[in-house]
Amino acid sequence: MDTKLPCFVAARRKWYESGGDVSKMTSLFAPQVLSYENPSLLLADKARVILEDGTVDASEYGLHTFLELTDEAYKVMEADDSRLDIRHLWWKPGGQIPLASGCPQIFHKAGHSGLGTEQEPPGEWREIDTC
Repeated sequence: MDTKLPCFVAARRKWYESGGDVSKMTSLFAPQVLSYENPSLLLADKARVILEDGTVDASEYGLHTFLELTDEAYKVMEADDSRLDIRHLWWKPGGQIPLASGCPQIFHKAGHSGLGTEQEPPGEWREIDTC
């Protein structure tokens, strides 16, 4: 007899309003019971960044800045992860935005994003529209 439960618990991620209270960057709605049969988009906590040379940045960046690019996305709270397809958001930044001489070059154009696994980048990349 199969004793696997037909459901798991996840909470929908809230979009972060730029300039808002930074303590709310990773806010969630109340947890919900979802079915393993047809789960919503499940996203891991952090986005992964592919640098210009093709390497993956070892320090991962916050997912909150990309949530408006996805459909409703959920964080798994309690589940058998082996039964779920938890996606990872990947980002390929665009070119650097030049700053005044002497300033660190840390800003980039929006670039492309997509959903992959923890180890594999997306098979399909989408241009990020900033308008």
